[in-house]
Amino acid sequence: ARIALYGVLVGGVFALDVVTPLGLNVPILYLVPLLVAFLLDDVQLRLVLTAFVSLLTIGALPLLWSESWRLGVANRAFDLGVFGVALLLSIRDAHTVGELKDLKHAIDRASIIVVVDTRGVIQHANDRLCEVSGYARGELVRQEWRVLDAPSGPPGDLWRTVAKGEI
Repeated sequence: ARIALYGVLVGGVFALDVVTPLGLNVPILYLVPLLVAFLLDDVQLRLVLTAFVSLLTIGALPLLWSESWRLGVANRAFDLGVFGVALLLSIRDAHTVGELKDLKHAIDRASIIVVVDTRGVIQHANDRLCEVSGYARGELVRQEWRVLDAPSGPPGDLWRTVAKGEI
C-alpha cells in the first residue's frame, strides 16, 4: 500500500513536470514523497526513491520550454543538490540501522533484558529472555512482572529503582 502511495505521489509530480514550462520548479515537489519516506523511517525505500526522483529530475524535461529556461536548469541543479543531501542522509541512516541491528543481536544473545513501567507492567522483553523463560514475547508484554520468577535480592530495592525510572 505504501509503494502505491509513493507511486501516485511521484507519478503526479512527474505528470505535472512534463506539462509545466521549464522555468517553474516543479521537481522540488518530489520532496513530498521523500519527506513522507523520511517520516516513516523506511531507509531502503528512501534510497530507491531518492535515486529515482533524481533520475526523473534529470531525464524528464518538460514539453514546454519557456524563455526562462536558464532558471529551469538552475532550479533542477538546485533540486538535485537537495536530493543529493537526502541520498547522503539515507546512506548514513542505512549504515546506522545496520549497526543498530548488529548491536541488538549481540545484546540479545548476551543479556536478558526486560523493560517494565513504574507499575511493573512489562513493556519489552528481548529474545534472550523469551528463550530462557520459555514465554513468547506476546505472552510477556503487557503482563505484570510477576509472570516471571522474581529476581534474587530484596524486591523493595528493585522497585525503588524502577519507580525512579532507573536501570
